[in-house]
Amino acid sequence: MEPLRNLDKFIEKCDTSEMRAFLQHVQERQDISAGQNTCARKRQKTAAEETCNRGNAKAETTTRSVKGCELEQRAANTVAAFHTKREELARLHAKQLESFRRSALRRLDQARAASYCAVSESCAWDERMDEVFCRLMLLRQTLHKRDPADEDPGKGV
Repeated sequence: MEPLRNLDKFIEKCDTSEMRAFLQHVQERQDISAGQNTCARKRQKTAAEETCNRGNAKAETTTRSVKGCELEQRAANTVAAFHTKREELARLHAKQLESFRRSALRRLDQARAASYCAVSESCAWDERMDEVFCRLMLLRQTLHKRDPADEDPGKGV
């Protein structure tokens, strides 16, 4: 109770104006202390928010990175599938062209055989038949000519 006795003695010694000044001083100190506590709480709150924001930013960056990697992987898979499909279509196209060439050669041979039969059956050979025969032979040679790049090294011509 020592501090209270000192306070009681101080109060007994003071008059009203001194008491008001003292109480005002005490009130100012309490206000300053409360302001400091408020500032400290605000600083703590701000620091906590910044820490949370940094954590969120890191998580967001990580999420973006993962999404970017997933997108790159999907793009790579799509490109690989496209190349595979393109190669399949190229092989199919090459087969179709070869089939068409063989069919054209077969029809040409049939036409040539028919023209030989017609010539052997007809007794007259005229210029028009020479022209038709020459055209057929040129067409056959054209179809038989192959680009060296198209030939397979294992196949004979």
